[in-house]
Amino acid sequence: MKSPLLFVSSLLLSLLCAGSLAAQTVYDHFDDGDRDGPQWDFPEFLEQNFTEANSLHIVDGPPSQVHANMTSTQHFRGDFEILMDWREFSSSATSFVMNEPGFGIDIQAADGGDWAAITRRGGPNGGHIDSEAAIGGSMHWGDSLGTNDPDGLFKVTRVGDVIETWYDLGGGWVKQYTFPNAFTSDVRIQSSSYTGDNGTFHAASDYFSFVGTEMFPNVGIQINGSDGPVTVAQGTAVELTVSMSPNLLAGRSGDWFSWAFTPFGLYWLDGSGNWVPSLIPILGFQGAFRNLPSYTTLDTSQLPLGDYEFFFAVDPIANGTPDEVDGFRWDVVHLKVQ
Repeated sequence: MKSPLLFVSSLLLSLLCAGSLAAQTVYDHFDDGDRDGPQWDFPEFLEQNFTEANSLHIVDGPPSQVHANMTSTQHFRGDFEILMDWREFSSSATSFVMNEPGFGIDIQAADGGDWAAITRRGGPNGGHIDSEAAIGGSMHWGDSLGTNDPDGLFKVTRVGDVIETWYDLGGGWVKQYTFPNAFTSDVRIQSSSYTGDNGTFHAASDYFSFVGTEMFPNVGIQINGSDGPVTVAQGTAVELTVSMSPNLLAGRSGDWFSWAFTPFGLYWLDGSGNWVPSLIPILGFQGAFRNLPSYTTLDTSQLPLGDYEFFFAVDPIANGTPDEVDGFRWDVVHLKVQ
C-alpha cells in the first residue's frame, strides 16, 4: 500500500469448529478498484503484481522468483477466525528453485517472526495444499493435501494458544492441521503469493473476512452517504461525512486529520472546521478516540468542476503531526464534479 502521507510529506469467539461458525465480518471485498486502499500495506516495488478489478484481488506474476505479500493495516487480538476466498489458481511453472508457485493466507505475529499459514501450491504437474508455521524460532510443517482445485476457501483459527488451519473445496470445512502451544500475540493478516521461477502465474481472491477483536480504530469517509466513487453534476449538493469506531483504542488521545486533493490544490480541515489551503499537514482535532457514527465536515453545492480525493485519518500519537505508525488508520472517497 502506498500511504497517502507520501503525497503530502513523504469478539471474542464463541465456538470455533466446523459447522458452527460465528458471523463473519468482511475485512475487504475488493470492490473499490483501488489496490492502494487503506486495508493493506505492501512493498511499492511489488505493486505491479497486484491489481483489483471485477471485485477481485488479482495476483499475476512473471517468472521473477517474486514472493509478494500484502499485509493488513489492522491488528487482531485474542481468539480469532480469519477466512480467505481464493479462486482462479493456475501456474505453468516447472522450475521451483526459489519459490514453488503458491497463493494463501498467513497469520503474522505483529511483534516478531512467528506466523502460521495455509497455502495452495503447485504447477501443471500436480497441486497441493500445505500448512506450516514458525513458532518460537522453529519451523513446524503440517499435513499436505494433493489437489488441483482452482477455487476454495482457507481459514486460520486461534483459541488460546492453539492455531488450526482449515480448507473447504466445496464439501464443507476440513481441518488440515493443529499447531499447539503457538503464539498468542496480536496478529496481522497477510496474503502471500509466489510466482515461481518460470512459466506464468495467476490467482485471485473475492474477499477476506474475520471473527475477532480489532485493535485499531476503523475510520470512514463518505460523500452523500456513499463510499464512492461519486459523480455529481455541478451545482449538486455534496455532503462529506466522517465516522470512527475506536475499537481497543477507545479513550486514547490521538490526532485527527482530514485533507483533500482538489483541482485547485491541497486543502486541510483545520481545528475551526474550515478547509484551508496548505502544503503541510494541519491538525483537525486532538482528543480521545471515541465512537463517531457520522460527522459532517463539508456541505456545499458550490464545488468547481474537476476530480477530488477526500481523506480522513486518525493517528494514535497525539503530537499534532501525522505519524506513519501502527494504528495510523485512514480512508478515502473519490468525487468527480462534471
